[in-house]
Amino acid sequence: MVLNIRPVVTGGAGAAVASYDYFDIAEGTGTKEFTGFFYGNRGESSGSLIADGVIDRTKKSQSDSGPCAPAGWSKTLDIDFDLAQFNTPKTIKGTGYFLGSWMLEDASTGTKTSGAIVIKIKKWDGTTETTIAQTSGAITYIAVSSQNIIPEIFKINIPSADFKIGEVLRVSAEAWYESASNETKIQEHIYHNPGEKDCSGAFKILIPFKLEV
Repeated sequence: MVLNIRPVVTGGAGAAVASYDYFDIAEGTGTKEFTGFFYGNRGESSGSLIADGVIDRTKKSQSDSGPCAPAGWSKTLDIDFDLAQFNTPKTIKGTGYFLGSWMLEDASTGTKTSGAIVIKIKKWDGTTETTIAQTSGAITYIAVSSQNIIPEIFKINIPSADFKIGEVLRVSAEAWYESASNETKIQEHIYHNPGEKDCSGAFKILIPFKLEV
C-alpha cells in the first residue's frame, strides 16, 4: 500500500507529492537501496554508492594475501563505497541489509582455510571516519586447492545516527581469512558489478532513513 502525501503549500501554484509505503509511515523510516560500484576512470582505492544501478567495467576486487599466523585472522581487503555528500540533514536508524557475494580461494597445499566478510556503516566528514554499525557473514571453510563463491544476505542493526549537511554515508566491505598454517597462496574477492541484480555479483546495501512527513 502506497500513500501519496501532498504537503500544504501557501503562495504557490501547486504542491509537491511524495509517495511513501504504508509500512514505512507506520515505522517512521524509509529504507533506501544503494548499489556499490567503481567508476571506469577511477582507481580501485575507493568506490561510490548510487541509488540507481549503472553498468561498470569492473566486477570484483582481489587481494593476494601474505602469510597468516596460525590461529590468527588476517584482513586482505578493505573497500570503501561513499554516497554523495548530503544536501540536507539526515538520520538513519533501524534494520539495514547487505546483499552481495565474495570468493575465497586457497591455491596452496597446506590445511583448510576459513574466511568471512565484514560490512561496516560509517560516517565520513572529510576528516574523521566514525563506525556506526557493523556485522559479518557466516564463516566459510574451504579445502586446499579449491575456491568457493559465497552469496550473502544479512541484517545490520543500525542505531540512530545524525548526518549534517556535507557529511557522507560510507559503507566499508572487509574480507578476512584464517588458516591453520602459514599459507601464502590465498586470495579473496568482493564482487561489485552494478549490472547484476542479485547475489551473483551485485553489491547492494539497504539503509533505513528517518522519514520527515
